[in-house]
This record gives sequence, structure tokens and C-alpha cells, in this order.
Amino acid sequence: EYHVPTEGAWERAARGADGRAFVWGDRFLEGAPWIAQETFQVAGGQPRDRSMFGILDLTGNVFEWCGPPTDGGELAVLRGGAFSTGEGFAAAPSRNPSYADSRWIDRGFRLAARPKK
Repeated sequence: EYHVPTEGAWERAARGADGRAFVWGDRFLEGAPWIAQETFQVAGGQPRDRSMFGILDLTGNVFEWCGPPTDGGELAVLRGGAFSTGEGFAAAPSRNPSYADSRWIDRGFRLAARPKK
């Protein structure tokens, strides 16, 4: 069974068990993946954009919607960064509240597998 990950699950996947600042570690990499591109790229095309768990594309390419808003409000949360943003969004904890019905070319989602019981 697959689902859109919650914000907490997304952040753990990106920051890892050691709470790193960036998906790849604690120091910014010059020419970091997905930053300031003209358009989105093929998924998995940036091998340096890999979390300690082997999850690709958490830094950017497109902002990722997290699970549904828990407060019942209209705002949802986008995590990561997008091709259209600068290096400030390369940090794994980047957070961007947005209206849940907001659509743009730099927004997407990923599906995560639920653990088997």
C-alpha cells in the first residue's frame, strides 16, 4: 500500500538519522543538484541528491506535497526545493506552506510504501 508521506516522515527521509542540514550531509555543495535549473529534470538524474536511506530527489527538482493538513485548514505543506529556487531551498528542512489546491509546474508529490506488518 502506498501513501503521500507525512511531513515528519518526509523530513526524516531527507535529514536522516543524524539530522543533517542537507540530504547529502552538513555542508553545501557548489553546483548542488536541482538548484536554479530552467525546468524540472528526469527523476533520479542527480546521484548526489541521495539521502542516507538511498532516497533520491529530496533536495529539489520539484517541491513535494506532504500528507493532508492535520489542522483541517486550507494550508498544506510543500517540502524540499524546486528547480526554480535558489540554494536556500537545498537544505532538507525547507518548508513552504501553500494552499492545498495550489498548482504549479514546480510542485509534485511522491508515494511511500507503508511498512508491512
